[in-house]
Amino acid sequence: MANNHPARRRQRPVRRTASTTAHARPHRTAGSRPGRAPTPNGVAAAHTPAPGLEVRVVHPETGAPCDSGQEGELQFRGPLVSRGYYKKPDETAAAFTTDGWFRSGDLGVQDGRGHTIFKGRLRETLRISHFMVAPGEIEAFLMSHPDVAQAFVVGVPDPRLNEAPVAYVIAAEGARLTAEDLRAFCRGRIASYKIPVGFRLVKDVPRTPGPHGDKVQRGRLREQALADFGDRR
Repeated sequence: MANNHPARRRQRPVRRTASTTAHARPHRTAGSRPGRAPTPNGVAAAHTPAPGLEVRVVHPETGAPCDSGQEGELQFRGPLVSRGYYKKPDETAAAFTTDGWFRSGDLGVQDGRGHTIFKGRLRETLRISHFMVAPGEIEAFLMSHPDVAQAFVVGVPDPRLNEAPVAYVIAAEGARLTAEDLRAFCRGRIASYKIPVGFRLVKDVPRTPGPHGDKVQRGRLREQALADFGDRR
């Protein structure tokens, strides 16, 4: 289709899958509740791509297509995807594969029924043994506990798992919550490798104020985790 505004056409590509929801039809999973973690997988919604938008999931290191249920990098192609960064050829080349797929930098999975599920940012993904795990998946599960207001998960080096999750948890007002309560809540409900090896009950975590709310400083939180739990290697 002809475009009379080339400058607009070359706007910065969409960097987050969540931003593509205008081009997708959401399907809330069973048992989900707005603003809460609905399922043990921490999945709030799946999406089918809009007409003209191709979506695939590939292994982030090899680029090989992932099987259904296997997590990897979300990539997009089609007329709904920007052609690149305006007057930034090097950034454009890095953001796209040679056959035109946009590398989103997001972790996702496809369920074999045409649904694509966003898991989190790839750079925040934990490499636990041979699994890629989005911190948000564990956080969402922990927040399904009625006494948890917020949860934040980061990774620390581990000799057996390569990286192990640890959790910082803000309890709901008036709740009496312990680390053992949280461990017991996790057992048998999520995969054992996703259960944090350590918990800290805290009043708050490092944040940066922003126009759309405070943003958690995950770098500082990971530094705190290394001080609290140590390098487990």
